[in-house]
Amino acid sequence: MNQVPPKWITNFLNWFCPDQLLEEIEGDLFQKFRNDVDQFGINRARRRFFWNTIRYLRPGIVLRNRSSKKIIKSYMLQNYVKVGIRNLLGNLTFSMINIIGLSIGITFTILVGLWVENELSYDRFYPDSDRIFEAWNRATIDGDIQCWSTTPKILAQTLKEEFPDIEYAASYAAWKMEFLFSKSDLKFTANSGPVTEGDFFKIFSFPFLAGDPNTALANPNSIVLTQSFSRKLFGDKMPLGEILEIKYEGMDLNFMVTGIIKDLPNNTSFDFDYLISWELFKSMGEDDTYWGNNSVSTFVKLKPTSSLEEINPKIRDIEIRQTNGEHKNEIFLYPVSELHLYSTFVNGIPEGGKIKVVRLFQIVACIILVISCFNFINLSTARGGSRSKEVCIRKAIGARKSNLIVQFLLESVLIALIAGAISLVAIQISLPYFNDLTGKFLVINYQAFQYWLIIISLIIIVGLLAGIYPALYLSSFSPIGLLARNLHSVSKATTRRVLVVLQFGSAIILVIATQVVQQQIKFAQQREAGYSKDRLIYFPLNGDLSSHYKSYRDEILNSGVAISLSRTYSPLTDMWSSTDGLEWQGMTHGSRINFDRYVVDEGIVKTAGLEILSGRDLELQSFPSDSSGALINQTAAKVMGFGNPVGELITDGEKTFRIVGVFKDIITRSPYKPTAPMIIEGAAQNWFYTVHVKLSNELALGDAIGAAENVFKKYCPDYPFEYHFIDIEYEKKFNEEKRTGKFATIFGFLSIGISCLGILGLSMFTVQRRMKEIGIRKIFGASVINVIAVLTKEPLKLIIFSIVGASPIAYLLMEIWLQNYEYHTPLGWQIFVMTGIGVLTLAWITISIPTIRSAISNPVESLRHE
Repeated sequence: MNQVPPKWITNFLNWFCPDQLLEEIEGDLFQKFRNDVDQFGINRARRRFFWNTIRYLRPGIVLRNRSSKKIIKSYMLQNYVKVGIRNLLGNLTFSMINIIGLSIGITFTILVGLWVENELSYDRFYPDSDRIFEAWNRATIDGDIQCWSTTPKILAQTLKEEFPDIEYAASYAAWKMEFLFSKSDLKFTANSGPVTEGDFFKIFSFPFLAGDPNTALANPNSIVLTQSFSRKLFGDKMPLGEILEIKYEGMDLNFMVTGIIKDLPNNTSFDFDYLISWELFKSMGEDDTYWGNNSVSTFVKLKPTSSLEEINPKIRDIEIRQTNGEHKNEIFLYPVSELHLYSTFVNGIPEGGKIKVVRLFQIVACIILVISCFNFINLSTARGGSRSKEVCIRKAIGARKSNLIVQFLLESVLIALIAGAISLVAIQISLPYFNDLTGKFLVINYQAFQYWLIIISLIIIVGLLAGIYPALYLSSFSPIGLLARNLHSVSKATTRRVLVVLQFGSAIILVIATQVVQQQIKFAQQREAGYSKDRLIYFPLNGDLSSHYKSYRDEILNSGVAISLSRTYSPLTDMWSSTDGLEWQGMTHGSRINFDRYVVDEGIVKTAGLEILSGRDLELQSFPSDSSGALINQTAAKVMGFGNPVGELITDGEKTFRIVGVFKDIITRSPYKPTAPMIIEGAAQNWFYTVHVKLSNELALGDAIGAAENVFKKYCPDYPFEYHFIDIEYEKKFNEEKRTGKFATIFGFLSIGISCLGILGLSMFTVQRRMKEIGIRKIFGASVINVIAVLTKEPLKLIIFSIVGASPIAYLLMEIWLQNYEYHTPLGWQIFVMTGIGVLTLAWITISIPTIRSAISNPVESLRHE
């Protein structure tokens, strides 16, 4: 009588050979089945065992289908899926750890991928984007080769006339112009409307909903609206041919709507609600031919037969030729498709720009995805012993290593698909918050095939990457070796240790980066601005207020609402003008030094709270000659080389100014860069577009604002009172760094969270595997603390090793990053120590969750697990 096989073999083969695939043998089919099984790849030495076992358990049955090979393949695939689902449900805790880790990695990768795709597509959607360029200036200033994108107004016309390689050229001026729009009872100001030429729409193919792009800006009073701006004015009506009443600098202008274009996509560098014809400003005498006035952008489109390499040498000296050597600037064309990502020049050479941030985000997203995969690898290899019986039987009945690899990969892909489905839900929930963080409007077009292709491909690739090593490892088990020893002792401890170290090492680098970014922001915020931001507001000098300014000033001062007012060219937190054309006595001949140029009437020291180092403020009422006076900052005084600058003369073009005071440096541009030389010129320059008001401390802030608005409405009733707080505008200088800091914080939390999730799973597995040991230790008198110390000692060693290894790498990376800022925080050791302590504490808490539970359990319950 044959010996009855073990119950687990019987159960396995009963499940592996279901009734619907088996029936009675028909003598000569035995050889056919044998040949088919042999072709399928079952090892000859194991084929007889497979056959005899089936005959013993189910005598007289075998596969009837003559295509036995196809049936076996089809059934094996179904079997792999069933086994994967059973393992998933049978080990739900570990499965959930894997699924959650992978879903976090996939979600974050897809979100970052959307942002990266948007950034890389900037201004590349035009049909002829490879032929569209912007003209730039290049010159040696302050000893370095500097490049800037503003050009003379005359450049576009000159390029079209002199160079046949250029098909179209257009000037584009995004000046700060306050237009008052009126339509029925609706009145509002809008300054996001550049002035440009008709060739603009021949260069950039923004789609028209109405109107002819070839003639839309041909007349002086033409205006082209975007779709959303049109709705704001006219509702859903198509307003082609409608008349708009617009006020500008006291003039009443009538514009005819000659075109409606679709709203601008979120991957263009342009930002406007409407476009006004350049012909209007020609008729107003604003189209000067002075080559030294770099105030507009110039865009060109080359002919299909032309190339950038051919045209740049031809146009390089155009300004020098036109001015007979008076101006030394060189002109070159730069691709519009490169402006967004590669607009930073160092000594005249492109040195990247935002592309560095894009690449950094790509790297971080990959790191977080890899950390997620490490969790899967660690738990899969750690739990390899629990799959050893299955591997043993599959190999014993003839399964090859390749069959097992396919099985385990299918299981990992199945888990990745579940994680991917969760990720799609998480993306929809988190996308609005992600858009707020990035300042964009990103969407996933689920109706587009390419999006589904990318998402599904990513999920499958993640499943394969996460599962390939466990598949190779588990499929390499030897049945004889497994049966010869305890099946649960199979492990790959060295690999898991390496992966844990890499996980936490990457997380530590990201956490340190987060803290350095935050410290850099605080460092710049604490830098002295040089002026008092408290209760200081500014607003545009609009409409009738310009002609009634003195009356407005006297009334608001006499009423006690404000303590000081100043008319200026631009807001104090911005700088609209700079020049390298200043001259003074003792200046080195031929040198070019760039100065920030500011214009004010009087009282700027009192209004802004500047600190005078020598001399005095501009005071027109006491000193009428101060209209030709000037203030310079301390950096300008050093550059000019004056021992006592007060009383010295400075020439700016046709105007000469006498220095009446020197003030301490102030921050008007980036707080991360050294202060540039700066001159504040008097009222003779007559460039006044802004009013600064220092509100009185005697009134509550809201009451003071209300009173200032009432006086404003008295002298300028048509325009809204659109004021801005200087302190709020100053904080906007940190927006980009704050956004980077938020991203870095998210990176750090995700990496640490996923790593802790993985170490939690490993700790739970370790506790399960050592339940007998825990029980014996407690029976022999071990305390809870002793048990916890034994179980946490090894993982904590790995994390300490991660901290030691990652800290120097983080230091080098952060040193490189900080070099992007001329004014940056020192990199102290405190950040590294605090990060190490914090990560170690968090990891210990995570490890202790399952450890403490097992340590306080009844040892009898622990021994029952054996």
